[in-house]
Amino acid sequence: MLHRSGRSDTIGGMIPTILGLDHVVIAVRDLDAAAAQWAALGFHLSPRGTHSEHMGSGNYTMMFGEDYLELLGVLAEKPHNAPLRGFLAKREGLERTAFTTTDAGAGVAALQARGILPPARCISAAPCPCPMAAWPRPASRSCIGR
Repeated sequence: MLHRSGRSDTIGGMIPTILGLDHVVIAVRDLDAAAAQWAALGFHLSPRGTHSEHMGSGNYTMMFGEDYLELLGVLAEKPHNAPLRGFLAKREGLERTAFTTTDAGAGVAALQARGILPPARCISAAPCPCPMAAWPRPASRSCIGR
């Protein structure tokens, strides 16, 4: 794979602290209508989740073992969801991805060394919150991208 830095990597150049893709976020303008469309395609969706009052957003998830797709929408305009509203003003669709990692700081540094510069607001060293209580996630795992 050729990176913006101009160098190429092979499978041997993978980032050891990034374990895989945690989840993909699909931003939608009408959360319930989007959920109905995905359900009509045959996907099984979680009940609608509501994030904190501070976030002003809600979601539906489609679980695939430990990985998932997340439909994310704005429920109330809040300063916290201004970036999401800005994205939705232009289009709907894939808005972000989150990687599972054993060390978020090291993962970010490795991505940055490869010319991939995630916004600072998207980095969390804390374990990602689980959208479904029955889904086990080791406390030592954290996410980059959410």
